[in-house]
Amino acid sequence: MQKSILKKIIAIIIASSIFSLNTFTTAFAFYSDVPETNTYYKEIQELYDANKLPKYTENKLNPNERLKTLDFYEILFTYAKAPLSTTIKLPFTNTDDSASYAKYLQTALDFGLIKADSTTFDLKQSITKYQALSVMFKTLDIGVNYFFDQSKFIFTDISNTSDAAAVAMKALELGIQEKKTPENFKKSRRITKGEAIDYLYKIYKYSPTAAFTIKITPSKAQPIQSKYTLTQKELINSDNFSKLLEIWDDLKNNYYYKDKIDNTELINGAIKGMVEKADDIYTVYQEPTDAEKLLGSLSTQEYEGVGMTLELIDGNATVISPFNDSPADKAGIKANDIIIEVDGTNIVGKTLEEVTTKIKGKSGTVVKIKILRNKKEQTFKVTREKINYKSVSSKTLTKDKKTIGYIQINIFGAETYGDFVAQANELIKQKVSGFIIDLRNNPGGYMDTAIQLVSLFTKEKKTAVELKFSDGSIDKYQTDGNGLLAGYKTIILINNGSASASEILAGALKDHNLAKLVGDKSFGKGVVQQLNTYKDGSLFKYTISQWLTPKGTSINKMGIAPDISVTDPTKQLDKALEQF
Repeated sequence: MQKSILKKIIAIIIASSIFSLNTFTTAFAFYSDVPETNTYYKEIQELYDANKLPKYTENKLNPNERLKTLDFYEILFTYAKAPLSTTIKLPFTNTDDSASYAKYLQTALDFGLIKADSTTFDLKQSITKYQALSVMFKTLDIGVNYFFDQSKFIFTDISNTSDAAAVAMKALELGIQEKKTPENFKKSRRITKGEAIDYLYKIYKYSPTAAFTIKITPSKAQPIQSKYTLTQKELINSDNFSKLLEIWDDLKNNYYYKDKIDNTELINGAIKGMVEKADDIYTVYQEPTDAEKLLGSLSTQEYEGVGMTLELIDGNATVISPFNDSPADKAGIKANDIIIEVDGTNIVGKTLEEVTTKIKGKSGTVVKIKILRNKKEQTFKVTREKINYKSVSSKTLTKDKKTIGYIQINIFGAETYGDFVAQANELIKQKVSGFIIDLRNNPGGYMDTAIQLVSLFTKEKKTAVELKFSDGSIDKYQTDGNGLLAGYKTIILINNGSASASEILAGALKDHNLAKLVGDKSFGKGVVQQLNTYKDGSLFKYTISQWLTPKGTSINKMGIAPDISVTDPTKQLDKALEQF
């Protein structure tokens, strides 16, 4: 039976204590990295003094750092003085029950703020403005009004009937607005820790008692009219929705083969059809099995197969990139190849799950893959192997008695940034003269990881990428000035399989003259997708914006041209070494 948590009130009891001369207490000073010049100094200071922010032994908040899931719930629950879960049993394969974050993550699970829809959980995923405000309002019982006064709706970048509209209007009431463009809500903008604390400060001023209350209201307890957003109500009240219900009734009641109908398959089919009509190759709905594979591809793992990333483009199973030195790569399969047969079976029109299941198999076995390349068919015999899917690997290379650090990034996943920094530091200890960063056949991944990596190459605050939304508004994402590799000569290797986040990194370093690009033109995926996961494990991936390089250049469907063109893959690394 599902337990309904309506309200948890924390009573704070202050007890007096008598200390002996031998008693020691730990004193925490205010955050050492929040000077009075910080934009949110006043807000952070006041909440800190009110014991509403975490105390760290190193006294560092990193207020300009993007807010990660790892930090969000610790900050929120500390502010709310929430009762933290004492029984820790996280359902994710990549988390540690003994880690400091575990109690906050478990509490979020117990309160229903996050769901165990996947086997893994991305602790380092950046939080958007809309996500942060939605969870804050829900957790602190800050009511939002879906039937707000439409005449007061000022936002031009979201619909007044969207889910975000009511949250945006409550934020406006609290004084939470974009400083430069107050008419834009910017729901998908990734926020910093400082901004999140500013939101909590405004909530504190609006309703101080909210700090002591956590309220979770299950949907079953809500009146039926409040369960739907205005956009959903628009659909429900349309003639087409009535038609959909009539067809559903006929299939369930009058259809001759009604006993063979599976409700879930019908609903999934309807969703897929609706999404396909959006007519965007990167906007897809995936059922649980396919969704798990996509999410799993962003984490380090092992599997048996041929080692390549596929995506359905215009209904065709298309190679985004073969992994470096994988069986597919060694056999000659390339980015943009369209797979048409596997072991003699035509797979055109098949789902991604059906294609990948057909290709995967035990190590040592052979699979025949027929592809279409430039309107010509080719067949490859590929011997399957155990694929060790590490996001980052490194080594040293020698050129004219110089030691060069070589770092290969295979995907921009949850652990990529940490792994990259650790391996870069090891190479620095070996007194390398420069770095070669290999992005060849890297299909991309998390945009935030790419932005973090750009920051390693400059000590200055620079634009890493721009996001252009449907209303023409542009968000600029800045580096944090980490500068770990600033000053080192850097060469970036790219090819046709370098896509998405790989191109964000390469494009930023090229625009800012922080590195030279060597190799072949990149893939040309210049759009950004949002991932929504659901209780049954399914996933909806949809395009939310186009991304531009720091100079405002769109690379979508065009790719990035290298500074030094080398089309022969066997000569690209040698050409990179020649630059030192």
